[in-house]
Amino acid sequence: MALFILFLSILIIPIKSVGEYPPYFRKKSLLNETEQLLFNRLVEAMPNHYIIAKIRLSDIIGVQKGDEWQAWFNKINRKGVDFAICDTSFAVLACIVVDRRTHQQKTDVSEALKAAGIPMLQIEADKIPSTEEINTLLKETP
Repeated sequence: MALFILFLSILIIPIKSVGEYPPYFRKKSLLNETEQLLFNRLVEAMPNHYIIAKIRLSDIIGVQKGDEWQAWFNKINRKGVDFAICDTSFAVLACIVVDRRTHQQKTDVSEALKAAGIPMLQIEADKIPSTEEINTLLKETP
């Protein structure tokens, strides 16, 4: 009898603790106000390009297979950039990071993109450049 009660409690307890619906909700917007402003200016500044928002580094760069593949992949796995500027074949030409992250995250992202040969532009969150300034900055980015 005790075994039967234990069996029933195992079946019933998880159902009660999980609840009927997952605790997910829709966020108000994919981009915050600063990111929306920058996105719109990027679209205006780069009319013949695609601007991809909030993209993971592992979608942009790869890691060569080898003995330490997993360790190198882990360095980029959960990091990303705010915007990737792509040509019409979706090749990434440059990445933009809105400067609000910790120093280590920016360093890791910058080093990974540099190693992959992709220029990165950092823009301060409280100083979003104009369309003209964006064009100038992108031309100056190596």
